Amino acid sequence: MAYKFPILGRATDHGFLWPIAKGLAQRGHHVTVIAAKSPLGKPEVQRDGVRVLYLHEGYPNMSGIRFEHAVAQKFLQLHRENPFHLVHSIDRSAVEIAKRKHELNIAVAYDVEATQMAQLFSILGMVQESISSLLSTGVAVIYKFLSTYFGSDRELLKTADGVFVTNP
Repeated sequence: MAYKFPILGRATDHGFLWPIAKGLAQRGHHVTVIAAKSPLGKPEVQRDGVRVLYLHEGYPNMSGIRFEHAVAQKFLQLHRENPFHLVHSIDRSAVEIAKRKHELNIAVAYDVEATQMAQLFSILGMVQESISSLLSTGVAVIYKFLSTYFGSDRELLKTADGVFVTNP
């Protein structure tokens, strides 16, 4: 699941996802991706054994509702037809599904980009080699961690079975 999903070799921030989906399909797994908008303007793309559904293209009953709810609604329909075992979400798109993971008997993994941890790394990148800079950066990191963890990351991490961290 992802609001944006790259396909057909387009250069994007998540360029590693297409090869992973394609590789899983080549190994015999049924791979379905749910995303928002297609770069091709199509509601569905089937390529190399991977099925990609774009909810903002050709699914009129999905427009007007939050993407997370549209994803959950479509996922539940697909899950009834052919049960999934694993859900991987790049962003927060799968939170509504993950809240029901025990009932649905699935595992849920998020990409680290679904969390606010990148903000911590950007703060750490500003530190300079002085005592005052180290202290102010330390305070900023602690504040940012507490505000993002209790603000949104805690809910997401409580539903996660795993978090993928990638290095571009």
